[in-house]
Amino acid sequence: MGISVVGLSKKNMSTVLVYDIVIVGGGLSGLALSIEMARKNYKVALLEKQSYPLHRVCGEYISHEAWPYLRFLGIHPEQESLPVIQELIISDTTGKLLRHSMKNKGGIGVSRYWLDNRLVDIARYSGVDVIDQTNVDRIHATPTQYRIETNTGFTYLAKAAVACYGKRSSLDKYLNRTWFMERSDFIGVKYHIQYDYPKDQIHLYNFEDGYCGMSHIEQNKSCLCYLTTANTLKKYGSIETMEDEHLSQNPWLRKIFLQADFYRHKPLSISQVSFIPKDIVTQEVPMLGDAAGLITPLCGNGMSIALQSAKMMAVHLSLFMEGKYSRTDWLTKYEREWKSTFAFRLWAGRQIQQLFGKPSRTNPAIAFLQKTPWLTSALVRATHGKPF
Repeated sequence: MGISVVGLSKKNMSTVLVYDIVIVGGGLSGLALSIEMARKNYKVALLEKQSYPLHRVCGEYISHEAWPYLRFLGIHPEQESLPVIQELIISDTTGKLLRHSMKNKGGIGVSRYWLDNRLVDIARYSGVDVIDQTNVDRIHATPTQYRIETNTGFTYLAKAAVACYGKRSSLDKYLNRTWFMERSDFIGVKYHIQYDYPKDQIHLYNFEDGYCGMSHIEQNKSCLCYLTTANTLKKYGSIETMEDEHLSQNPWLRKIFLQADFYRHKPLSISQVSFIPKDIVTQEVPMLGDAAGLITPLCGNGMSIALQSAKMMAVHLSLFMEGKYSRTDWLTKYEREWKSTFAFRLWAGRQIQQLFGKPSRTNPAIAFLQKTPWLTSALVRATHGKPF
C-alpha cells in the first residue's frame, strides 16, 4: 500500500496514515475520481463502508452522454454486450401508455454490481488503495490538511479529501448539513428480475404515491426499482403486501409481479431519500455524486451525473494538488461549475416529479404528452446533458 505510517495519536491511539488524497465513498463518482488521480501518480485512498462487489439501490441506466468518459476510464459500452435503451414507455396509474423514441437521448442498462466491480478492478490496477469495510466517522479540514477518522482504528491525513458517500450518511449530521435535518418520506426499493419485453425499452409505471422504473441490464436481467413513501408502506405493513395490494393497482405492475422471476426474494431498500437541494461544499469538504445532489429517479441520470461530477472534480483537484489553485480556488471553482452544469437538471427533475405518482396530475399529464411529442422530447432533453 502507498502509505506512510506516522505514528499513534495519543488522543485516540489510532494509527495515522498519510496520503495525497482520501476519497470517502466508493460509488461511481468516488471510483472514477480515484482512477483519474491515481493515474496522475498521486497516492490515493478510497474508503468504502461496504464490501465489494455489492448491490446498490439505483435505477441502473446510463445515458449516452457518459460513454466518452466510460471509455476514458477503461470501459467500452459498445464492446460489453450491454442493452442499448432507445425507447421510453410511460404508463399512467390506469395503465394507459405513452411511447417515445429516445434514439438521440438514450443510453445503456447496466447494474451497479457489474459496473462498480469493473471500476474497482481498474482502480486497484491504477494504484488506488481501495479500503472497504471502513466507515468514516469524521472529516475535519485544518489550514494545511484534512483529517479523516474511521471506525477501524485508522486515521487518515491528506492534502485533499473528497466526499462521495451517496444519498445520506451519518457524516451529513456530523458536518451539520442543513438539509439533513429535514425529514424525507421517500423510500426506494430495488429488485433484479427476469421478464420478457423488448431490450431497447425503459419503462416507467405510475401508481398512487409513487412510480416504478424497469430496464434491461446485463445477463438478460432487468432492474426493477420504485420510489414510494414511508406512509404508504406503513399503511400496508410490509413491502410484499404493499406490492400486492397497492402497486398492483397498475395493471402493468400487477402483470410483472405475477409473471417475473425474482433473483432475490427480499429487495434492497433505502429510506429517507431526499431531493432537497444540497450544499456542494460543507466545512471545506467538497461533495460529489448523490452527496452533492440527487436527481429524481424518473429522470434516470444519477449515474451519469455522478461520473461527470468526478470528471470536473479531477480537473480542479489536479490544479490544487499542483499548487496552481489555493484550497479556496479549488472549492469555489468546483462549486461554481457544478451548479452551472447540474442545478437546472436537478430542478427540472423535481418539477417533472410533481406530475407523477398522483392520478389527478399523472393521468391528464400523460394524456397531454401523448398529443405533444415535442414536449416529451423537451422534458427528456431537460434531464440529459451533453457528452463529456
